[in-house]
Amino acid sequence: MNLQPGWVKQKAFTLVELVIVIVVMGILAAGTTSYIAFSTQSYLDLVERQTLGQRLFIITEKLNRIFRAAIPNSIRSGSASGASCIEWIPIIDSGYYFSAPIGSPGREITVIEDLNGSYPSARLALYPLVNDADSLYVLSTSGRITVDPITQSDPTLGDSMVDLDIATGVHRFPEASPQNRFFLIDNPRLICIDNGNLFLYQNYGFQSTVAASIAARPSTTPNRQLIANGLNSSLTNFSFAPGYEQVNAIVTLQIALTSQDSGDQVIKQEVHIRNVP
Repeated sequence: MNLQPGWVKQKAFTLVELVIVIVVMGILAAGTTSYIAFSTQSYLDLVERQTLGQRLFIITEKLNRIFRAAIPNSIRSGSASGASCIEWIPIIDSGYYFSAPIGSPGREITVIEDLNGSYPSARLALYPLVNDADSLYVLSTSGRITVDPITQSDPTLGDSMVDLDIATGVHRFPEASPQNRFFLIDNPRLICIDNGNLFLYQNYGFQSTVAASIAARPSTTPNRQLIANGLNSSLTNFSFAPGYEQVNAIVTLQIALTSQDSGDQVIKQEVHIRNVP
């Protein structure tokens, strides 16, 4: 076709070419969007897993420190009322004694070095390595733990000797410690997994069995403290292997945190409890 003078021949896309371009750009945009969304979700999942891992570390570290301060072989575990629990008797202070009422009743325990503080409600335990933890929780005047609290009197034999007196009554320990060790202890503590929550209980007294301790759990603060939530109760558990004079006791912790996006994260840790007779 002959063009008139002054006219410029122009080129353009056809409708088919425009449609093809739009389709290709749509495919590229969808792929790019999916890639960005997948990368973002992967990053968010990674952050959540790291957060869960940090929470697990904090929980197990706290439990580790708690159980390391337990009196040897006082740990016992059990389940009741839908809760799985582990119980122990915490140590407040410890040291070496020079004399104690062993074999015959008495009120005075002479220790070799001064205590780190004053503990008006503490009881004294001597050689608590027993095969049955329940026996430590049944207090009697001839048991390994005094029924009544201990009071500290003035130094008796210079600055290195201190008398500890039983507040009321007398006591007779069944046997001496091979290393002359004594422990000042507090009231028992209980940790329970209940409906995905991890609670710490205190001030419920000495109970003869774990089931009785679970039944006596306080229901309000400050005697009930929340340690963690969001746990998978079916995967979280405690177990205990008792120790002997030459073998440390072991508490095995398995803690599982639940996440809707990244699934359950589980950590298992062993806590070695030194048995110092």
